[in-house]
Amino acid sequence: MDETEFTDEVSERERLIENLILDRSTHLWVADDFVPRIRNVLDRLPLANLKQLDEKDFKFLASEGFKGRAFRLSHNCSVGDLVVFLSPELLALPPESSEAVIAHELAHVLLDHEEIWLPNAHDEAERDEREADDLIRSWGFEPPPLLFDRYD
Repeated sequence: MDETEFTDEVSERERLIENLILDRSTHLWVADDFVPRIRNVLDRLPLANLKQLDEKDFKFLASEGFKGRAFRLSHNCSVGDLVVFLSPELLALPPESSEAVIAHELAHVLLDHEEIWLPNAHDEAERDEREADDLIRSWGFEPPPLLFDRYD
């Protein structure tokens, strides 16, 4: 890769990252404390995966330590919109642990995983969790710490 191609790739990565986290008009809520952690995750993703995420229609809901909050949305949200919820409790974890959780949830977005309640939902959920873990390993993350037993 020559210097021009490298510069173009860096510019494209930055544009995609800005679209994914810095353009907050598309998200329900992204607390300032989450921004560097989400950015660290996106910085580690391959360019091809950043492009795929940019094409997905999803919204972050990542608030700081509120027990509750009433707020007005800055854009439309419809039934069926895909939301990546990041618990405020993640901010209390070491950055590498919370970033693994963020990466894991973005892997679900890329893999088109959705929580659907079906008779075989447990089997599908187990498979989906393993697939997300495998994908984040390819990005250099260790699967997030288990806050509950995902496979039982």
